[in-house]
Amino acid sequence: MSRILIWLFIILAFSCKDDEKFDPNNYDGQYPRNLDGSEMKTYNTQVIGGKIEGYFNGHSWNHAPFLSINVTRFDPPKTTANEPEVIINIATMLTGSQIEPCLMESFLVRAPLKVSTTSINDFTKLHDPEYAHVKFTSINCDAGKDQYALDRSKPSIVKITQYDIENKEIHAEYDVYFSMIVRNSNFGPVYPEKVHLQGKLVAKVK
Repeated sequence: MSRILIWLFIILAFSCKDDEKFDPNNYDGQYPRNLDGSEMKTYNTQVIGGKIEGYFNGHSWNHAPFLSINVTRFDPPKTTANEPEVIINIATMLTGSQIEPCLMESFLVRAPLKVSTTSINDFTKLHDPEYAHVKFTSINCDAGKDQYALDRSKPSIVKITQYDIENKEIHAEYDVYFSMIVRNSNFGPVYPEKVHLQGKLVAKVK
């Protein structure tokens, strides 16, 4: 009798799982998904513009064939604290060409250009608007998708661990949290409500 009850429990469990439907308007998993709920294709991603060990919600950031890194320097008076700053921009791309026809995801963050640890929650209070200094965007080629904002309930940081002035090269680490504020699931991919980006990179400063 006990064996029968166990088998009934297993059958019911699998039946309930099968009945669960993927809801593109209410998804908070780890990977982005296709509109039908199937797993998004992943790649052996080629990095352009530097070196990176990057993670998206804990898994390798491998949603596109190419990952581009750009680091741009800004000097006073275009900075907040009267010292040089950099914007680190990371984007996933389908072709890797100089004029990219289709971006999938884009992340930028701004920090002082010196060996230091910067609290993004505090640093962005000095900047207005926030999205000009820290931003994650999900895109479907030329069409904008979901809107995210910095998740201030969690500590987001950027570290500049090395800065070679002569060779204009930085070593940086980032650990940044975002939360979706507007969802657009009219087309895929379908992104999770929470996005956590972590990584280490080496790149030239332009």
